[in-house]
Order: sequence, then structure tokens, then C-alpha cells
Amino acid sequence: MRKYSNPGILSFIFIPIILVFTGSLFSQMPATNGYYHIYYNHTPDTVYLDGKPVTFQIKKKYPVAPGVYTIKAVANCYYPIEKQFEITPGKIKLIKFKFKHLTTPEKKIHTWLMRGHYFVGVTGIAASLVSLPGRRYALPLNLIRLGQHFLWNRRVGGSFDSCTNVYSGSELKRSAIRFFAGISSAAKGDFAVASRELIQKTISFPGTNYTLRWDTRLKVAFNPNSNFLSNYALNLGAKGRLFNLFSASVTAHLFPFAATEIQLDDSLYFYRNTGSRIVEEKSLFFLVNYNLHIAVYHKLDQTLSVSLGGYSSNTVRGSAEVPLSMPEVSPLQDSTATTTVDYEFQAEGVNFGIHYNYYLKDRLSLYFDYNIYFNSRFVVNEMEKKTTFFLLNAGVSMGI
Repeated sequence: MRKYSNPGILSFIFIPIILVFTGSLFSQMPATNGYYHIYYNHTPDTVYLDGKPVTFQIKKKYPVAPGVYTIKAVANCYYPIEKQFEITPGKIKLIKFKFKHLTTPEKKIHTWLMRGHYFVGVTGIAASLVSLPGRRYALPLNLIRLGQHFLWNRRVGGSFDSCTNVYSGSELKRSAIRFFAGISSAAKGDFAVASRELIQKTISFPGTNYTLRWDTRLKVAFNPNSNFLSNYALNLGAKGRLFNLFSASVTAHLFPFAATEIQLDDSLYFYRNTGSRIVEEKSLFFLVNYNLHIAVYHKLDQTLSVSLGGYSSNTVRGSAEVPLSMPEVSPLQDSTATTTVDYEFQAEGVNFGIHYNYYLKDRLSLYFDYNIYFNSRFVVNEMEKKTTFFLLNAGVSMGI
């Protein structure tokens, strides 16, 4: 038998077989490395892996041997972050760094106050836009309040270190006695009493009498919303600290453009005449409230307090003669007939308030108040109605 001993032919046959066999063996061997990559919300200054600084790039994979590692990321003005993670062969480990800015208790309070005031301010403005009285009387005061908060934040916010958030501002002095002056607006519906009445009058002429009957609808409103300035007032007062968190205040609200509006709509029986008349009578109205306050908090030169007390006003009363419609027939067209409207308004009862003080300098502060007044009394032709109304107050306070 003939033997083949050519080594080239043998190599050509066996080398591919060996490569296939050994390749399958290598593919079944475990990988020696794993990988990690990092993700962050703020670029670190340095990243340490087991205490040694390493290069880093967001989402880039870095190979390391299997095992447990400690990784630490540091950034100026942020809290350092340290984590432990385990690398397994052939796997990729995602490590997230969520940096938080350095803060202090004062900065947390400042952030809480900012968010609270902007929420209340924006909510108040949005509510003011819903109705015409709100746009006239609540919106201007709510905008003033946001301006006050902006001035306070400009002073206090500038006292925080931009890196460490350490507060360097000093506590302003709060005077034992403070005087204040500002503007008030009555955010309310009309103080109105409405009635319907049949009026009968006899008009005499030589030789004959005429009996006329009117179906009347009467509405009497004190400081009506239709009169823009009637619901604005000047407020003056004083506040004194009693002890600890308690203080007392006396406030006078002067409404220089107060008015009573009388609207009469009538319909004349038989003659079918109808008419509508409005009579407005001016008056001076002032309201005084006396309150006991308790401070809910005083932080970063801002004070929130609540109050409970009483209030009373002068009595606004009057009597008006309102013309009635007359038939346009002879001899009645030249005659006149009137009805008398007696009215009386007095504000007296219990009030509750929420008060903000923003201190800008020693003895100087801005204030904003919400006050609700219960059970004010309005009487028209012996018909009585009790109502509740609100006052928004804003102004400047000065201590002595």
C-alpha cells in the first residue's frame, strides 16, 4: 500500500479543524472583565474609584476586573456622593449620581416661604380675575402683595452664599410699638336690601281725584360695586407687643367716597308707564377694629400672625325721596309723586384676620392683611339684613 507523507496536505486538512475546535472552547471560557458607566445631573469635579481618581465621561463604558468597588464623586458646592457596586464578568453596571446643592436650615426655610407665597399670590390673582368685583378690588391688592414679597426676597435672598447657602444676614430689630398706614379694599358682593311693594297714592284736582297704583321694585346698596372708589379706604393704626408671641392692635379704616345707591323700578297700573331711577347719596364711613394677635412664625425677618377681635363703625343713615313714574295724560303729566326710602347701615361684630409682615430695615416693614368681618347690619325701611365682608389691607409700618 502506498503511504502519503506530504506535510502540506496534512496541515491543510487538520489546521481548520483545530481552529474550529479551539475557538469553540475559547467561546465557552468566562470573560475576565466587566464594565461600568456613570450618569450625573451635574458634572463632578473628580471621581474616585477605590480612593484613586479616574477619568470619567457620561455614558462611556470603562472596563474593570470583577469585584466590589467603592466609587465617590465630588463637586464644588454640592454634597459628595459615595456608592458601592459590584462588577460581574461581561456585565455593564450603570451608576447614577444625583447631586444636591449644599443647603442650610435657613435656606430650606427661605425656599419654603418663597414657594408658599408665590402659590398663594398666584392663586389669589387667578381668583381675582374670575369676577368684576375681584378685578376691581382684590386684584390690585394681590399685586401689591407680590411686590412686597419681591422686595423682601431681594433683601433676604441676597444674604445667602451662592455656594454654601450660609445665611449672612442679621436679624432686624422689631420695635415694641409700631405705627402703620396703607390702603384697604372691600372685596365683597353688594351690601344690598331688595324689596317689592305696591304703592297707592291719591292726587287731587279741583272737582276730581285720581288714584294711582305702582308696582315697585326697590334695591338699596351701601358702597355698591358699581361705584369704584366707594370700596377703597385708607387705614391707619398702631400695634404693640404684649409678651412673647402676643401683640394687640387698633386700626381705623376711613372710606372717604362711601355712598348709598337707591334704585327704584316701577310700573304704573292701567297707564302702563314704567320707569327706573337711581339716587346716590354720599356719606362718610369709618370702621375701627381692635385685635389680639398671636405670631405663628417669625423666620428670616418675616412674620405670620393670626388675629381675633371686634369691630364697630359709625352709623350711616339717611332718608331719600325717590320720584315715581307719572302718566303722560292731562292733567296728571305735570304732577309729581314720590316714595320715601329710609336706610341705615352699621358695621359691628367679630373679625378674624391673617397678617404678614415683611421686614426690610430696622423698624421698617411692609404688611399685608386678610380680614373677615361677621354680622354687619343693614336696615332699609325697617327690613334688616346681616352680611359678612372682607377687607384686604396693604401698607408700610414704622417702629419707634
